[in-house]
Amino acid sequence: MGSRGDVQPYLALAVGLQRAGHTVRVASHSIFESMIRAYGVDFALVRFNPRDVVASPDVQKAKSNIVRFMLAVRRQVGPQYSRVFDDFWMACQDSEAIIASPTAFNAVDCAQELHVPLVMGLVQPLIPTREFSSFFLPPIPRLGGALHLASHHLFDQFLWQSVRTFVNVWRKRTFGLGPAPFLGPYRDLRAEEIPHLIACSPSVIPRPRDWGKQNHLTGYWFLDPLPGFRPPPPLHKFLESGPAPVYVGFGSMTHDTPDGLSDVVIEALGRSNQRGVLASGWGALPDRQLPETVMQVEDIPRQWLFPRMAALVHHGGAGTVAAALQSGVPSVVVPFGGDQFHWGRRLEALGVSPQVLPVDGLNAPSIERALRQVIDNRDISNRAVSLGRAIRAEDGVSNAVYLIGNYVGEHSRSK
Repeated sequence: MGSRGDVQPYLALAVGLQRAGHTVRVASHSIFESMIRAYGVDFALVRFNPRDVVASPDVQKAKSNIVRFMLAVRRQVGPQYSRVFDDFWMACQDSEAIIASPTAFNAVDCAQELHVPLVMGLVQPLIPTREFSSFFLPPIPRLGGALHLASHHLFDQFLWQSVRTFVNVWRKRTFGLGPAPFLGPYRDLRAEEIPHLIACSPSVIPRPRDWGKQNHLTGYWFLDPLPGFRPPPPLHKFLESGPAPVYVGFGSMTHDTPDGLSDVVIEALGRSNQRGVLASGWGALPDRQLPETVMQVEDIPRQWLFPRMAALVHHGGAGTVAAALQSGVPSVVVPFGGDQFHWGRRLEALGVSPQVLPVDGLNAPSIERALRQVIDNRDISNRAVSLGRAIRAEDGVSNAVYLIGNYVGEHSRSK
């Protein structure tokens, strides 16, 4: 469940599993069906549209506060959970194993009822540790080990308590089961050493020393463009007609005044004397009349587009950060909420991005200064190139496929 950046890594993993000889079914939203099927992967519908949730005024008002945001999402999604859980359950039929994202809240019940192994797949490092705080809580430096650890458990409970009632109703209706543990499945999942595969590079997040052996930083799960991909002719012509432009895109984010945000971006590009490629996404940068030095695009594979850019201005979502780092092009991160502040601070610490520019109060001079810093500063560019080279040398999908194959094989032999 989620945006394209949330879903795409799992599709990359599905493609890798199919190449290894497995048959794979991806359960997701209708807006991603064509993309999933284009890669030859079976699709199972989950009747829920994340774009409607993201665009709702209730969620928009709360996006900068994680507690208010989760309460707003609960109000929007709660009535739909029953059918979402039904859809997940149907998608799991005839499976030899289940690979679940953190938002597949009934995955534990599905795996137990079907007597098949469960593997958790994560695109954020959501495993409790003393070495850094939860990516979904406000980043407060130097909290100390105990508070870092507590922040992860606190987020676990924010997440679980927001859905616990819905999970319990579904468990009783579907399986005749009593309530799930009050504190959720997390302790049992970790105590039983169920593999947790984190689609992130150890070059970006070094493996915490207090993680158990079942937690694996596999490297990123990148989805290659479809064979034969060709960019639209107008985009090809634009790229060939001048110096490398600046990419600006905010993915699934929306904005209270999208035209105003576009005005700020276009002014910043002009002030910094840069050409630009604007990605429409889910509405933060709407279609509009643009100067000839700026072009708007919709659905272009980031792995193809990003390496052709001079700099990348984005919201700092996990999927976009991965593609940006892989490209070797420096970033300017404009976080809107959630885990984006943490990813932005991480890119700062790695020296491949200047200080984050929160979207609230964003203005053209601040973007201009950040662009001049990343484009003119050879140290930032060189670090981005070096880190990109290291990440491209990894094969996160193959690592994950190997771990899944071993675990499923051990489960089959133990029956």
